[in-house]
Amino acid sequence: MDKMHLAAFAAAMAAVESVLILFSILPPISSYSPMTIAFMLARLLAISYAGWLCAKDGLKSAAYAGAIVSASSTAVFIFASAIGRSAGVPVLGIPAPDIGSLFLILAINAAMNILLGAFLAVIAAVVRLKMGAPMGSKGKRAR
Repeated sequence: MDKMHLAAFAAAMAAVESVLILFSILPPISSYSPMTIAFMLARLLAISYAGWLCAKDGLKSAAYAGAIVSASSTAVFIFASAIGRSAGVPVLGIPAPDIGSLFLILAINAAMNILLGAFLAVIAAVVRLKMGAPMGSKGKRAR
């Protein structure tokens, strides 16, 4: 599995969560219900795994992979928030009095999520590198 598969997985998870929120099956994301937390953990695991997979290519590559995976799910949430705004259903659960403030909130949210995704992926890559296992040995230490 490569980082593009993980990005597609994160986007699919965000799409499923967004549809469930738009149909009022789940509460908005900011309510932190058990199901929204479960979806969040799945996305965080995908971001971490992308960093883990790209550790052998360096921390910059891991950060890029984490940012890509995070951006894919963030883009879905931005799209769902626009749909939710027109349908009167809050997806993020953050009140915005007008469309300009909604775009500002979404832009800040996107930047924050992408930076945090890159940071989380770098942490996962550092953990893999500190474990000391050579990248091509399938977990066996070289002597």
